[in-house]
Amino acid sequence: MKTFLEHAISQIGTTEISGNKHNDIILGYAKEAGYDWVNDDETPWCSIFVAAMATRAGLRIPQSINAMARSWLKAGVAIQEPIPGDVVVFYRGDVASIYGHVGIFMGFNKSSTKIYTLGGNQANSVNISAYSASKVLGFIRLQATSNIQIPPPKLCKGDVSTQVGMLQQVLNILGFNCGIIDNHYGNKTFTAIVHLQQHHKQIEQNGIYDVQEHDYIETLLQS
Repeated sequence: MKTFLEHAISQIGTTEISGNKHNDIILGYAKEAGYDWVNDDETPWCSIFVAAMATRAGLRIPQSINAMARSWLKAGVAIQEPIPGDVVVFYRGDVASIYGHVGIFMGFNKSSTKIYTLGGNQANSVNISAYSASKVLGFIRLQATSNIQIPPPKLCKGDVSTQVGMLQQVLNILGFNCGIIDNHYGNKTFTAIVHLQQHHKQIEQNGIYDVQEHDYIETLLQS
């Protein structure tokens, strides 16, 4: 199954059709997202695009999500350190207004003043564009609709397995950023576990995923 990011990348180049004709692909995004009232490709569709790609990837979309970009601020887990594939929400015009833009985080520029964003309705198409980091309202990590699997202990730095990938997925969901899921217990996963241990305060900060870490993750997911 393709990831959220892979689905979105595959749509790059999809563009509105000017005039009375409308791009059936864009109208299809609206149907996938459950917005049957959309009947033209001039309707603002950045939120619609994100919803369609999340649906294809089997990610959880709360009922509170609608065609307004800012509705995505309550879609998943709010995070501080985004990785490619997280959702990013910007404001447009006044920060206190209802207007915004939503897309998929791809990375920062060298000075961290711009955020490369993959999204729909960006200059009327699906593309990667740079937006001002000063206009970010939040970064959101979406969760899978299926139950999250917590791997059994014990795992440590240097391990390579699908169980490590499961651990990386759950750490990312909880906001303990370990980067791309690659099944390798490297430096980023080690650091994420240390941060988890620091969050608990009573677990030894050794970077090892063991019984205490497993039980604490289970507690965090339940809460």
